[in-house]
Amino acid sequence: MGLDPAHPTIDEFVLLLRKLSAEYITHFSQRTGQHFNKNRLIELESIWSVHSYAGDYNPLHDHATKSIMGISTTCWTKVPPQIGDRRVGKDHVTGDLLDASGAHDGYLVFEFGKCDTMNTERLMPSQSIAVCPEVGKLLLFPSWLQHMVYPFFGDGERRTIAANFNGWEIDDNGVKVSKIG
Repeated sequence: MGLDPAHPTIDEFVLLLRKLSAEYITHFSQRTGQHFNKNRLIELESIWSVHSYAGDYNPLHDHATKSIMGISTTCWTKVPPQIGDRRVGKDHVTGDLLDASGAHDGYLVFEFGKCDTMNTERLMPSQSIAVCPEVGKLLLFPSWLQHMVYPFFGDGERRTIAANFNGWEIDDNGVKVSKIG
């Protein structure tokens, strides 16, 4: 369901997300040594809520943005108690998926490469990560990153607020330099 970014209950949140998206780009640049030639204008493209119930899932997908550089966000605002009941580990990102354990029911999963059951024996790090939803947890990620949500079972609603931001290149006069769209 689309949300009005100018609504008083949302506008401060959008401003926070915009600032965090700019910081994300800065940290990416610092950590990778990839410096951008031009400044960036971080602009909200869309914001919406997702309401999921027992059996609902979201298949593998990414988010298209109008600019080449895009940042996506998700924040959980409601999570049924049965999601995460089987979580293990301090960071809630691991779990045994054998024997239909349900360890990742309702989780958000990021896929960023080939996943193979033999990866461990090949000394290849995992190219997927499952994140347990928690109310108030906010994630930012590049819009190209494929992700999905596993179904959960039982009563309750899993609710998220999601958004996409464009990272427009701007010239010295602050004018967008459009490369697509």
